[in-house]
Parts: sequence; C-alpha cells; structure tokens
Amino acid sequence: MSRCCRVLLEIFAPPFLGVAIWYSLAVWSFSFQNVFDVVKYFYAFVGFAYIIAGIPSLVYAAIMELAFSFGLSPRSWMAVLLSGLLGSVAGFSMIFFEVNGNFFVLDGLFVGLVIGAFIKRFSVPARKLAPG
Repeated sequence: MSRCCRVLLEIFAPPFLGVAIWYSLAVWSFSFQNVFDVVKYFYAFVGFAYIIAGIPSLVYAAIMELAFSFGLSPRSWMAVLLSGLLGSVAGFSMIFFEVNGNFFVLDGLFVGLVIGAFIKRFSVPARKLAPG
C-alpha cells in the first residue's frame, strides 16, 4: 500500500466504519417504513459522521504518519496498537456530541484496530521499497 493510499484510508475510513458499526446495532431501534428509509438514513448518518468526525480523522492520520516518519513500521503490531489507541481517543471525542459516549470509545477502538490491521496487512515490507 502506498503512502497516499494509506493516508486516504486513515482519513476517510474511520467515520464510515464507525457509522456502519453504530448503525448496524442501532437500526433495530428505529421505526422505518421500508428498506429505502434504512438506506436513506444510513447515508444521512454517514454524511453527518464526516462532518463530526472529520477533524478527529485528520488528527488520527497526522499522528499515524508522524509515527511512521519517526521509524514506526506500518507492518508492526505496535502500529496496530497505536491505531487502536488513537481510535479510542477519537471515539472519546464523540462524547461532546452524544450523551452515551462509552459506546463510541469502544467503537473507535474497534475501528482503529481494524484500520491498523488493514494497514499492517497491506503495507509493503521495507526491503521491497528499496531500489535495486
């Protein structure tokens, strides 16, 4: 995975995955008239998530890339743990928009671990990046 692709993943994936997890659990408490309402409201929540969680995602991406520039390997488990920790912090920041913020801390942790594992799995080993 190239750096550009990794940064795009770090910026755009967390709000979408966070909403997907939250919505899949919360959709049962909503009363929808038909399946189109389920899809319509999902996209509305995704749009709202990008507005609310956009800044935490940018901070997450900046800290991850800073850690990578200081020598942390994207293929290490430490990168996955850092991603999970930053995801928890980003989830905690959602407390300012939601009364029950405990779920968002766990949601952020899970999203951070998933994205970190994805980066670990699809990053190119350092020896393959060297010319020759």
